[in-house]
Amino acid sequence: MTDSYERLVEDGLKIRYSDSLDRFTIREGDPLSARVDSKRKIAPSRGDWRVAVGTRSSMAADRTHFHIIDTVEVFEGDERIFVENWDRRIPRDHL
Repeated sequence: MTDSYERLVEDGLKIRYSDSLDRFTIREGDPLSARVDSKRKIAPSRGDWRVAVGTRSSMAADRTHFHIIDTVEVFEGDERIFVENWDRRIPRDHL
């Protein structure tokens, strides 16, 4: 996981980046065990206004399909105002 950092834009907008993570795993001798997990969060703010968007994603595969799971969460202040989850199976089509 990376340390968070903040960027200040000339108009006073602060953008905080945190919770960045990319994890790649695979068991030796088992290519179908390959998996990637990622996490990101960005939090713009100006004065009393604060929002944040966080994402989590993972991808793996079996012999016939890629498996992708994604989540997006949106916060206004401390209140979660939106969440969406996706769970997809995509045919490998000879890949």
